[in-house]
Amino acid sequence: MKKIFIFLLAAAVLFASVSLAEELASLSDADLLMLYRQVSEELESRGLSAGAADPDADPAGTLNDTVLYYNLSGGQYYHLDQNCKLVNPKYLPLNGRFTYAQLGEEKYRDLKPCNICGAVFLRESPRLPADFREAVDTAGESASVGGDIDYLAVVAEKNGKYIRMVTLLDDRAKEMYMAGMQAEDNGEAFDAFQAYAWSLPVSYTEEFTVKPKDQAELDAQTGKTVGMLVEEEYLLYGSGGGIGQPTIVDLSYGLYNYAFEVDAAFEEYQEHIDRDDLESLRIKSGKLSGFSAVASIPDYLADGTYAPRVVPNFTAEEASAAAAIPPVEEYTEKAWPLTAESYAALLDNVEAGYGQVYMLEGVVHQVLSRSPLTVILNTGEDGKSQPVVVECPKHAGFQLETGSRCRIYADVSSACYLLPVLTARYIFLP
Repeated sequence: MKKIFIFLLAAAVLFASVSLAEELASLSDADLLMLYRQVSEELESRGLSAGAADPDADPAGTLNDTVLYYNLSGGQYYHLDQNCKLVNPKYLPLNGRFTYAQLGEEKYRDLKPCNICGAVFLRESPRLPADFREAVDTAGESASVGGDIDYLAVVAEKNGKYIRMVTLLDDRAKEMYMAGMQAEDNGEAFDAFQAYAWSLPVSYTEEFTVKPKDQAELDAQTGKTVGMLVEEEYLLYGSGGGIGQPTIVDLSYGLYNYAFEVDAAFEEYQEHIDRDDLESLRIKSGKLSGFSAVASIPDYLADGTYAPRVVPNFTAEEASAAAAIPPVEEYTEKAWPLTAESYAALLDNVEAGYGQVYMLEGVVHQVLSRSPLTVILNTGEDGKSQPVVVECPKHAGFQLETGSRCRIYADVSSACYLLPVLTARYIFLP
């Protein structure tokens, strides 16, 4: 009897293996790649390995040869599938193509990876730092760190990209910050604040779309005076020099700083300093020197414009209507899924989405407040992307913890820097 059972068990395993093989064979390249990435991440989370890599294999070379597609008529995304479902059918099949190796070229560098057909899994994005301290430690010498009562931010250059990583502060960090501000001897208080605040997770990252001026643009400033550059909206923020050393005037433009060597000996430079007359000095050369003070302020958008996000000014009637929540069946029927496409649109113009109901499914990334309950929810399919802030004013007794999975029906109510803020009306746990 035992032998028969073992035989039947082996047959069942063989049948399951054959069925699995047939299912894998039926998958498209994009779906198979997506499945591979998900399995790899799960193995890594369990401390397991799929096996040693073949030392003779060249995965980077294979990846670089991968053909990607895009819409020549103005598409914003690149795709792994020439007939991707994200694209309007009238543009299919996609008529533009290039290889993964060309992604860094100017013609393609602004295209974003599609989250529908699997292109997003091609790019080997760096692991998100575990906390703000790690973000700073790995940012490099050229990084710039800033913060205020509700955020910390670090900006850095990585592989030719300019990245800002932002940590939103929770209630405890804000209380420690205010305690430091009010203390007579605030050194110890701010040390305690930094120790705690820098241990908080990175809430979101964004890549600057505005790039620093290239060297050709800076070379074109040769012969101009510092005053002429100020008229071109450069900002004068510092200078320096010394005997036998070049005289440098530091100017900022948008999110970046530039160091300009000027045609002045040290003694002449000192005279200009005394007369507060640096603007008459003439430029000899210039170079990029780092990030400006505003680069670490989230109110300055990735394109360099200043656009503080504020809570919309609702009328009393609008506020009253918003407080009157329809029954769950009626409310949830209005909900849109938060897809990669709708999330990108919401980031681009959150004001246009005010009041829209969304169904959010995801993982709690960070608890910002307990009263009212406020969390950052990662709504991407991978549980690590598409973060939004969710406020839960009607769920005082409800508890969500970091790592909790949930489905939330909520409407867009404001923005917190880059992130959309939604007010939760109904919360469901798995």
